[in-house]
Amino acid sequence: MLPLDVTDRAAVLEAMARAHAHFGRLDVILSNAGYGYMSAVQEIDIAAAKANFETNVWGTLHVIHAALPYLRAQGSGHILPLSSIAGMVSLPTGGSYIASKWGVEALSEGLAGEVSGFGLKVTKARISAQDPGRRRAPAPPARPLHPRHIAPSLFPANSGETAAMDQTLAAFTPKVPLRDILTHACIHFPEPPVLVLS
Repeated sequence: MLPLDVTDRAAVLEAMARAHAHFGRLDVILSNAGYGYMSAVQEIDIAAAKANFETNVWGTLHVIHAALPYLRAQGSGHILPLSSIAGMVSLPTGGSYIASKWGVEALSEGLAGEVSGFGLKVTKARISAQDPGRRRAPAPPARPLHPRHIAPSLFPANSGETAAMDQTLAAFTPKVPLRDILTHACIHFPEPPVLVLS
């Protein structure tokens, strides 16, 4: 296992080169690095939002750039950029983070069309926050929201409403970890989907 900061382009290129030298080929590239940054749009900290994009969007692009020369040379390979359920619709306080996930979606869909004629596959994965196989790193502390910038009705006012929201999330909790879904897609489908949803 190699430690890697995906915001460091040179480090990503070096790690990919080392992996290729060790294994002799690259079959599956999973671009998994990312974290959430939540804030009302009016209160977005520009430096924090840029750092979030550096990891979520440009980090994904660095991994893709590092992998593509090897995959093109061998005429095969599967790139799996992780997006999020947030790649489907935006929500209050999620504008900046969700914009980064839409960026991952756009990169992935564009790439899928560009490389399909070269034997390469791309499958973006919209992962749920409730995925049973997900490993979490500590998230940066959230900024307090100014009450004038967010409608109070957007947040639960009592524990009963919170419990109802938890039940709603539980209803969408996948029963199969995303890793198993992606493994199945990579191994068993000669023409894997461009999108899987967990």
